[in-house]
Amino acid sequence: MMDRQVSDARTFTSTTVELAWQKECLGSLSAALSAATEPDQAISQILSSTVQLLRADTATLLLYDNAQGRFRVTAIAGPQAHSSRWAAVAFEIPRDFPSLEPPAARGMRVLPDDDPRDPLVPLLTDTSSRALYVVLRYGAEIVGILSILRSTTLPFDTNDRALARGIGDQAALALTTARMQDDLLRARASRSEVIGIISHEFRSPLSAILGFTELLRQAAPNDGETASYVARIEDAGRSLLEVVEDILAFGNLVTANAELDLKPVGLRELWTTTYEACERLCEGSTVVLDWSHDVADVTLITDAVKLRTVLSRLVGNALKFTERGRVSVEAWVRGRGLVVRVTDTGSGIPTEDRERIFEPFWQADTSTTRHHGGMGLGLYVAQRYVAILGGTITVQSGEQGSVFTVILPNVVDQSSDSDEQSAASRALGAPARRAGATSSTVVF
Repeated sequence: MMDRQVSDARTFTSTTVELAWQKECLGSLSAALSAATEPDQAISQILSSTVQLLRADTATLLLYDNAQGRFRVTAIAGPQAHSSRWAAVAFEIPRDFPSLEPPAARGMRVLPDDDPRDPLVPLLTDTSSRALYVVLRYGAEIVGILSILRSTTLPFDTNDRALARGIGDQAALALTTARMQDDLLRARASRSEVIGIISHEFRSPLSAILGFTELLRQAAPNDGETASYVARIEDAGRSLLEVVEDILAFGNLVTANAELDLKPVGLRELWTTTYEACERLCEGSTVVLDWSHDVADVTLITDAVKLRTVLSRLVGNALKFTERGRVSVEAWVRGRGLVVRVTDTGSGIPTEDRERIFEPFWQADTSTTRHHGGMGLGLYVAQRYVAILGGTITVQSGEQGSVFTVILPNVVDQSSDSDEQSAASRALGAPARRAGATSSTVVF
């Protein structure tokens, strides 16, 4: 009697320890699958945990291709697979294959226990005399089948079935998530490639149009009508070129291909070339472009192309939504940072829209008869470029007028020379006008 009690106590202790170990392994599997971002990572964790927890000799994963209506034998693990980890395989089995119909219909199948007359039983050999098949489902959708083989005569008990179901549920969720992430990455890569091709095909002829328009402007008779036609062609071409460049920038940003090219550039040189480009944005408008040329003579370490794009998009946006009044642009050095401010007297931005204006393709007016053109990418590109440059962009607005402020810290080269007034400007943290300094006020 005492010996039996001791035996029962040992069995209870052993079972308790094993259940605790199984619970810990399932928790580790859940954490590993949550961190898996690629299908191969999830497959590796699923198969290794299955072999370990269910004392299996072989674990095989069949993934279901809904489009083809077939199961693909994707990977196999265990000593019988002649691999210490897992091996990728690739052959397909139709869903209506007789041996797969019972597991797929019932969700789980244990052989030979559930049905000794099952067609799969004769296929079991001395090296794999027990088999458990669990269907992986995500909702009503079949994700795959997990096949587990044992060479021992030890049957799969109730606890083994519960473990297999637990592994199957986690596997279905992880594989579906990893597949979605993989599909998303592929779609993004494909979209970026298509965007790049389209942008190139548009940009090449646009460059020719703008080049010949410049030649036509120089060669055409100096009469108002001809000059007006040439100006319209050029304006339309530049507007379309800006859209193409924004689309290309968007494609690079969403695929993290927007590289940072840091080089020394003079602030005055960059400021002047940007002004010359922005002059053309308000041709044909009565809006005053008040561009302050009172900038410090310093060198910046930055990506000039991206910074110039930020400025042109902010100015272009301000001009677009200002029907009358002025758009003011100024910049000053503060410490080792650069501050740029674009102020307009146009229509204000409602409070609820101030965050959304930086979303891609967002338009305040989405009707087909909207007054303002564009694709809604300008401010998105500007904000993302500012972030890549390590800065911040903020907006203040009321019922009328808006102020966009860009702050780029640590961009001023420490070896830059500056005059006394620039030093005073840095100390005050605001623009200070030097004697003889000018501001270009352009009225069109």
